[in-house]
Amino acid sequence: MNGPLIGGTEECRRIINTESVLLDMAVTGEHYQISGRIHTDRAYFLHPILQWGSHRELLARELLRVLFQKGIDVQRDIDVLVATGITAMQLCCTLQHFIGLQEKRLVFVERDRGRIELRRGLSFQQDERALLVHFAAVRYRTICATIKAIHEFGDRTGIQPCVVGFAVLFDRSPEGSQWEQNLVAFKRAALFREPLRMYPADKRRCPLCKKGIPLVDLRGAT
Repeated sequence: MNGPLIGGTEECRRIINTESVLLDMAVTGEHYQISGRIHTDRAYFLHPILQWGSHRELLARELLRVLFQKGIDVQRDIDVLVATGITAMQLCCTLQHFIGLQEKRLVFVERDRGRIELRRGLSFQQDERALLVHFAAVRYRTICATIKAIHEFGDRTGIQPCVVGFAVLFDRSPEGSQWEQNLVAFKRAALFREPLRMYPADKRRCPLCKKGIPLVDLRGAT
């Protein structure tokens, strides 16, 4: 990866540098659209690092250490893990193999016509303590939407779980981002910090588009 990858152990960073893929405008001559709102000059394919069980185990072990440092003992303080996507699900399934976590339940959310909802057939119990697990966050909107979905489940059923906090493998929020203002009530931990350079997705406002630099649509791929 290109840039200041902060956090994790040296071995974790080595795995990321070896297994992930970086698309850099300085090399490719292209810039990238990674969501409906974001263009960037550097796009990361981080998902390949989760192909190997040994890699997932190392990252999960390190994440548990960081969570404990942040005051979240998942063995003692958490009843259920909530995965926000497929990659988060891979990490959660690995976490469930550690001593003390085998009996923790795992639920997950899915998108339905743009809305994030609890997967049909899954539920919470009253006052169950939940930890959200997310893979890579830029604006933290998926985490906010997942918390909202959990609260809506409580409003709908009368069974209200307690969201204790959330864990993020990669915090990619830009420098100076104000996302924390929406999540100050929750404990939080990020294993790695890798700020993303963001430009507006509007081609009339994106400085890279204005320069005529080719745009590659990577929505759903990063």
